[in-house]
Amino acid sequence: MSRSRQGGGGESRSLTRIFWLTHPILFSAFPVLFLLSHNFSELDLNQLWWPLGVSALAAGVLFLVSQLFFRCVHKAGIATSVFVLLFLLYGHVFEGFESRGSYLASYRHRQFLPLAFLVWGYVVFFLRRARFRVEPISKSLSVVALALVLLNVGSLAGTIATTKAPKLARDTAGVVRAKTFPPAPREPTGEMPDIYYVILDEFASLETAEDVYGYQNEELALFLRDKGFFIAERSESRYSSTWDALDAVLNMEYVDSREPVKSGFPRILDSAVSRHLKDKGYLFVYNSDQKLHRGTSENPSAHVDFQDLAAKGSVTTTNLSPFQVMLLKTSALRPFYDKLVRDGLLRRRGELAKLSAFRQAISLPSPKFVVSHHLISHAPFMFGENGETVDIRNHRDWSKKEFYLGTYKYCSRRVIELIEDLFSKALRPFVLIVQSDHGPRAGQADVHAKVLPSALGEWRKVFNAFYFPPNYQPEIALDVAPVNTFRMVFREIFGEDFADLPH
Repeated sequence: MSRSRQGGGGESRSLTRIFWLTHPILFSAFPVLFLLSHNFSELDLNQLWWPLGVSALAAGVLFLVSQLFFRCVHKAGIATSVFVLLFLLYGHVFEGFESRGSYLASYRHRQFLPLAFLVWGYVVFFLRRARFRVEPISKSLSVVALALVLLNVGSLAGTIATTKAPKLARDTAGVVRAKTFPPAPREPTGEMPDIYYVILDEFASLETAEDVYGYQNEELALFLRDKGFFIAERSESRYSSTWDALDAVLNMEYVDSREPVKSGFPRILDSAVSRHLKDKGYLFVYNSDQKLHRGTSENPSAHVDFQDLAAKGSVTTTNLSPFQVMLLKTSALRPFYDKLVRDGLLRRRGELAKLSAFRQAISLPSPKFVVSHHLISHAPFMFGENGETVDIRNHRDWSKKEFYLGTYKYCSRRVIELIEDLFSKALRPFVLIVQSDHGPRAGQADVHAKVLPSALGEWRKVFNAFYFPPNYQPEIALDVAPVNTFRMVFREIFGEDFADLPH
């Protein structure tokens, strides 16, 4: 009897000893669970298991290796936990410094990453020389780690219990979309034209291309005019920020970027223009991966979102889920995110995929409103004049004109190809607006390190071209303000009373 009790007590003590050594695994799970619990409405639970497993496995291997070095399980556990926290929280710390620095703060990884390893090296050195008992520290870390994990698991469970995931079904075009929100568009009362809004980020106006870069973009200008486009050659924007510029256009009002409640990303995803068109029976199609870098995979107000479909495997953009991108950004893998996703090959692949997605959008049911945001002409410069890759050292070099000019020429040719496809494949009349959010910001020292002083202020001049079906002949001013884009469309197409706002 007593032996049985002793055996049970020994087993209990063994489990307790094991628990005191679990903090490396628990700490490896905590940042992953934290990210998911705070972004669950925008992510998929299935995205959790792979990074959680890899993180726990890596922590376990490091713990075993550390035991060989320290000959003490508690010292090995503390060293592993410190490494795990430094590794998984590096991006958060770096981002705090980056937000106070310049646009090119990513180059400071050369200082930050070695510093993080230096901190860990000091901890290892301290533990190796420590002559006091470190077991109480190890026990405290286990309690803290367990509390953090349970807190986030509880938060995640509560979110799951109160969140109804939308059921997915295939529509007649064979694409996946949510049925519960937004409601399916009503049947149109007549053959309303499709509306395409193509944003060419940081694309120079014809005047800027000639005056600053010495390039007459006659190929694009002649092509558009031959197709029946009107080019507003003196159009200017008030905003050097993409979010403010698109907010103003898609909500048909000037915005104050100093008022975060009124201005910004959410108002772009669910804009006044998209709501107005959905009320008329339009299918809302969104083609942009800018959301990916802001931690969300989809535009919940869109009927079809190509980045959301990419996350589900239906189409390909960066081949990374939004959750994986978040982990890259917040961990010590942040330099790889900056080089591969933000400034590198994955971004390049994503831009090419968006061109393909636009072509897919042409065949979706009509009437449709397609918003397609392309960053080919935006820094970092991913493409040479003929689509070749650009040396990473020149990705943000504005001081040498050939790098921006090369990607500008390449973007122009790809736009011509897209428009040719649209004209040849469209099954009903359409309105097409091709517009830059702002011109090249090559002269802004607060944005870029290697600037082009002669381009200072050129960001105000935007490329702005309009195509309407032949039976519509709107009067468009050469200096039409982007904010009046859809006021003019609604006035001309639907006969609605949307007066232009003053410049």
